[in-house]
Amino acid sequence: MSPLRLSLAHLVCEIHVTSPRLLRRMRVHYAAYACARRSVDVRIELRTRPPAVGARIGSPRVRPCTSGWCVTRADFAVAGRRSAGRWTFHGSLAEDLFSLDTLLRIVLSLVLPTRDAMLLHGAGIRFHGSGCAFLGRSGAGKTTLCRKAPRPDVFNDELVVLARDPRVGWRLYGSPFWGEMAADGGRNWRRQRLPPARLGALFFLARSGRPAWVGAHGVLRSLLHFDPSPSSQRRILALVAKLMRETTSSRLAFSLEDDWDTISRSIGRTLAQS
Repeated sequence: MSPLRLSLAHLVCEIHVTSPRLLRRMRVHYAAYACARRSVDVRIELRTRPPAVGARIGSPRVRPCTSGWCVTRADFAVAGRRSAGRWTFHGSLAEDLFSLDTLLRIVLSLVLPTRDAMLLHGAGIRFHGSGCAFLGRSGAGKTTLCRKAPRPDVFNDELVVLARDPRVGWRLYGSPFWGEMAADGGRNWRRQRLPPARLGALFFLARSGRPAWVGAHGVLRSLLHFDPSPSSQRRILALVAKLMRETTSSRLAFSLEDDWDTISRSIGRTLAQS
């Protein structure tokens, strides 16, 4: 079976599975991010097995192993290592799209920092040509904000990628990992994929009077990262420090009653400082 190749931020990820049924579902689910590029940055090879019905999945465990990581959960077990500039992960996976989606998020969260990029809990919205990232964990208002924004300008309402390009600075990418908007009736958001945009500003969401974590602390709280090793932690801290030095950031508060025109004025004032 031919593999599925996905363009995820500035990486090309090639996924091999032994289940034709799962591969068909993957092609539909990730169609907006499929690509035909031959150069591959991450290769994932998975032997599929029947899912365990009713089994407790638990939390994923990531531990450093020879030249990479071992990632395990009840529904998958893979080992990854880097060779000749490419990451390869191989192992087993329950024949389930949700399990694959979770594993893919973990793999990206591990690999992206090695390429000056981060996977973050945040919404992405294009604003007058620039990309704006709105960081916050569950309940911060990411989906609410995206539903107020013009639909063609929404990158994602759940997970976005910030990547540092030494030539042009920080760039904002969407991801195939949608949140509540994936279930919105009348529009298949999974088909929407915006091209990357220069990061104009970083916002830390505060909603309904709740305080927002701001600055480096706010970025770290929004970061999706599983590697506990000291070397990885140092890499992450250095990357976050660069982001805060090189990007305009602000707290953004809004209420359910605020319309997009009201919110966009606050965004515009911050962008004017960048």
